[in-house]
Amino acid sequence: MASPPPQTTLLIGGSNGTSTLCAILGDKSNPANANHVLRVATRSGHKYLDDNQAAPRVWRCTEKKHISDVVAADFLPTRLITHVGAPDSVFVYGGDQQENNDDNDAAAASLNPLERAISGVHAPDNGGSADIIILACPVSAHFALLRRIAKAMYNLD
Repeated sequence: MASPPPQTTLLIGGSNGTSTLCAILGDKSNPANANHVLRVATRSGHKYLDDNQAAPRVWRCTEKKHISDVVAADFLPTRLITHVGAPDSVFVYGGDQQENNDDNDAAAASLNPLERAISGVHAPDNGGSADIIILACPVSAHFALLRRIAKAMYNLD
């Protein structure tokens, strides 16, 4: 039996929520994340790439889980779960919209980083096109990002 195709999640933004989701969804030791590809599209490349700006940065977060899901109260016992994970790829958009685009392929060269993150064309991971897009950014930025996403999806069609 062949394994199902990977699920690809694209996080757009550069907030603390994005880094927390990178730690949780990028945690490859968690069996729930098997066959899951995580991408980040951000204007904050320095925050999501390592010090050499070459590979995705690894994130860590601690989750406080109640032992019982029936009643979640502060006085009941809890356990701490530490997640350590990283996105599979990071796409830096903004500015001239063509940064990090050094492909010789004409089709890929015509795509900006946000379009590449959505489509998966020449992505460094094997996730194909994004199945889910999550805006993990301040609400004040949603309208501007939705306009960028709509424009990118229109250009990809």
